[in-house]
Amino acid sequence: MNLRKHAAGFVIFSIILGSAIFINAYLTAPTATVPPVPTGELPQQIFIEEMNTPAETVNFKVRLVSLDFINRQSYTALTLKREAGQPAPRKLWVTTVFFLPDRGFGKILTSYTEILKPFAHGDVLEYVAASSCDWCESPNIPRAGYFARVYVSAIDADSSYPPDIDFDIKTATPVVVQNKK
Repeated sequence: MNLRKHAAGFVIFSIILGSAIFINAYLTAPTATVPPVPTGELPQQIFIEEMNTPAETVNFKVRLVSLDFINRQSYTALTLKREAGQPAPRKLWVTTVFFLPDRGFGKILTSYTEILKPFAHGDVLEYVAASSCDWCESPNIPRAGYFARVYVSAIDADSSYPPDIDFDIKTATPVVVQNKK
């Protein structure tokens, strides 16, 4: 037998086998589903103010509350969720009330943030409410030991949190404080 014929036959067999494997892998590969691209139009929303429904229609979970004494900012990280079929508020107000439970600190410190069209792109929103902390620059303000209560409302800030704030630290959110560079 001729060695050239065997080598040529092996090369042709390898090319055919490799092509068959490639074609089979190509035809049996899973196809990628392209997600729908949102257009400029937003779905029609029924607003809370128009429906005369209570402001408690938005569920929220506080993920983190922090005070940044260096940059004079407060941050409240939230997950906001609207139940399917609920009306969407035009605006939401996030009020974070900071307090010190073990000190005779008679003042309650707050931060306040407005969210415009919170559910324009879905029923769940991850949001960080950032607010300037004017009281952070005062030298008499303690730099540690804060707890927070967070209130989310579809009503403006004057009535966005109850006057009888619960100061129980077992259910309050501990505040992460950044005060050194």
